[in-house]
Amino acid sequence: TATDGEAAIDRILRAGVRDDRAILNVTHIPKDDLTDARLKRAFHAQSLLVHPDKNRSRLSDEAFKRVGEAFNTLSDPRQKQVYDAKWFDHGRRPRELAYMFIRPASTARPPYM
Repeated sequence: TATDGEAAIDRILRAGVRDDRAILNVTHIPKDDLTDARLKRAFHAQSLLVHPDKNRSRLSDEAFKRVGEAFNTLSDPRQKQVYDAKWFDHGRRPRELAYMFIRPASTARPPYM
């Protein structure tokens, strides 16, 4: 439906700098369980949602390009190895999650006197 496509475009465009697993909506699958067949199914599902011929959003072209780039990265063993090294901390979780709980300096408590 149109709302599914719009939600997919929003998720893809907000997926951060090259977070290919989020773009293909496979973050729930452990990286070692992401087989070629699962990757292809995810690619086809996402590309159908955001394809410019199916989705009339002005942002569908950009989202469709990102889906293709994400698939190319994760389907190429060398590129996937580089991606995994960048995004995963010893295979446990995406590295970016480690920084989510650090308090920004602007909200830090003032030192006690």
